[in-house]
Amino acid sequence: VLVLSDNNREQVAGYVICRSSQGTCHILNLCISAENQNKGYGKLLLKSVLDSLAGHPYISSVVLEVRPSNIAALALYK
Repeated sequence: VLVLSDNNREQVAGYVICRSSQGTCHILNLCISAENQNKGYGKLLLKSVLDSLAGHPYISSVVLEVRPSNIAALALYK
C-alpha cells in the first residue's frame, strides 16, 4: 500500500497485490488512484515489490499479465 500524507491528511494512493506459487511471484493487481497517476507512483510500487523479492530464497521469477488495451500499464512495465 502506498500512503501519501499532505497537511496531516493521509490517503491511499495505490496498492499492489501479489501471490507466490512454485517459486514465482504473480503480480495480480497494481493500482494507482486516478488523481495520483502519471506521478511515478506506479513505478515506485513496482520497484518496491521487485526490490523486496531480490535475493528471496523461494522466488526465482515474477509474472505480470497486462491487457493489450492498457496502454499506460504497458508503458510502465516496459
